[in-house]
Parts: sequence; C-alpha cells; structure tokens
Amino acid sequence: LGSAALSTILPSLRLVLVSRVFWLVAAAHGGATMVKSSERILGTYYRDTSNGAVTEGKAGAMTVFLSMGMLIGLLFGGRAFALAADGERGRESGIAPAANVNS
Repeated sequence: LGSAALSTILPSLRLVLVSRVFWLVAAAHGGATMVKSSERILGTYYRDTSNGAVTEGKAGAMTVFLSMGMLIGLLFGGRAFALAADGERGRESGIAPAANVNS
C-alpha cells in the first residue's frame, strides 16, 4: 500500500478500534455465535449430564428457553445499545445525545 492509502486507512482503522460500540457489537456477535452453535448439542448435554433427572423432552425445552432468552435479551438490549451508540456519536461530533422521549 502506498503512503497516501496508509494515511487515510490508519486514522479510520484507529477510530473503529477505539469505538466502544464496535467492541460491544463484536462481543455480542461472538457470544451469539457461540450460543447458536452450542444449541445443536446442548439438549444432549443436559440429558446426559443430569443422571436421568432431565428427560429428552425437558432437555429440548431447556434449549428452546435458551434461544428465547437470547431473543428477549436482544429485544431489550437493543434499546440500550441504541442509546450507547447515540451517546458515542454525540461525543465524536461534540453533540449531546438525544433525550429519551419515550420514558
């Protein structure tokens, strides 16, 4: 890469890497990926490690509730994320975050 390309790419990359919102999204995405991939074997794990206390049906239900919990977390956590993103945009531009008119 040429010097001109580096002088434009590096400041942009630096802004992304110091962004709190970027790291929140990265952590959430990584966590969601782990949970979604673990769902395939989680029911079997619950059943096999419970020494018969968890039936196959209950193990499947527990796995479904994990997915539902993740969805509910995204629904409620999405609002918190949006407020954090607005706050970060305001700090970058010197503008205060918008007031929450819904509460």
